[in-house]
Amino acid sequence: MNRTLLVIGDEKGYDTKEFLEKQPILEDRGIELKYTTYNEILAGDMPDIQNEYLMAHFFFPYSPWDEKIETYTNGRFYGDNKFGKLFYDLMKSVEQKINIRYHNKELSYINSPDLIIGDRDKEITRQRLIDNGIPVAKGYHPETARQLIDIVNNSSNGGLYVKARNGSLSKGITLLTREKWLSNFRYDNSIDKIISKKADCGWTFDEIDQNPAFLDKLIKGGVVIENEIHTPVVDDKKFDLRFTFVLGELVCYYPRTAPAGCAITNATPDNTPESLDFLEHIPSKAIEDAKDAATKAVHRLGYGFGGVDIIFNKDYSQFYVLELNAFPATRTPKIHGFDPLEVLASNI
Repeated sequence: MNRTLLVIGDEKGYDTKEFLEKQPILEDRGIELKYTTYNEILAGDMPDIQNEYLMAHFFFPYSPWDEKIETYTNGRFYGDNKFGKLFYDLMKSVEQKINIRYHNKELSYINSPDLIIGDRDKEITRQRLIDNGIPVAKGYHPETARQLIDIVNNSSNGGLYVKARNGSLSKGITLLTREKWLSNFRYDNSIDKIISKKADCGWTFDEIDQNPAFLDKLIKGGVVIENEIHTPVVDDKKFDLRFTFVLGELVCYYPRTAPAGCAITNATPDNTPESLDFLEHIPSKAIEDAKDAATKAVHRLGYGFGGVDIIFNKDYSQFYVLELNAFPATRTPKIHGFDPLEVLASNI
C-alpha cells in the first residue's frame, strides 16, 4: 500500500461509522485507512503514517460541536456569528495540527478546511455562488429591524427568509410577510431572548408576534436575508432537489418535499424520504438545467464531496441554489438505492 486515507470524524456520526466499514474496498485498491477523531487531533494524538502520499477526509465534528459550539450562553442563538467563529477556530486548529504532524507528507484534502469553513457560512457561500455566475435568491443587508420590516412591507415579491448565517438542517429560519411572521425560533419578550431548541429535530414553525426586538437580535447575531421563492406545488407538496457529488461527479439526486403550506421545502411530517417517482412531475429540462448548475457550483467552488440544494420558481423558468453542504446526508441516498460512501471508497 503506497497511499493512506486519513479519516477525521466522530463515532457519534452515522457517516463516519458507515465509511469505516468500507475499509476492505480501500485495502483491495491498495489504500491504507487510518482513523482519528477531532478531539484526538486537538490533543496531539494522531496515528503514525509511513506512506508519502496522504489524503484526508473530514466528516462532521459531532463531539466538539456539541461540547464547544452549539451552546447558548450570553444570549446566543443557534447558527449565530459566534457559531461561525468557533467553527472557524476548530477547523483551523485541526488543520494546523495536521500540517505540523504530517509536514513531511504529500498532503491533500477531499474537502479542504477552508472550503468547509466557508461552506458553513451562508453569506460566504452566497457570495461564492454569485461570483461564479450561479443563480441565488436576491439578498438584503438591513442594519435594523425597522429597515427589514420596510423591505418586507414594500416588497412586490411576497416575503423574506431570515436564516441563521451559520445554521443548517432547516434550523433557525424565519419567514416574514406583511400578514404574519413564521419562525422555528421562539422569542421570550420578558427576557429579550431568542430561544433555540436543543435538538436537531422538532424545529416546528409557528406564527410569532411581530416584535421588532426579535429581528434586531437576529440581525445583530448574524443572519442571511433572501427573497422568498414561490415554488411549484405538486400533489399538495412543495419541494427542492438535492444533488450529491463524489469526487466532482454527480452520483444521485432526489426530491425533498414538504406540505404546500409549510414555510420550507424540506420538511416531510414523518421524515420519510419522498419517492423518486416524484421526479416524473418535474419537467425534464428543469432537471437538466439544475444538474448543470449543481455541477458548475461543485466544480467552481472546489467540492470533492458535497450536496447542492436547488429550488424552482412556479413555472420552472428559473432555478436558484439554496445552499451547498460539505457534509451531505448519505443515509437518504442509500434509502433510494445509492451509496455515496461506497462510491467514495471505490474511486479515491
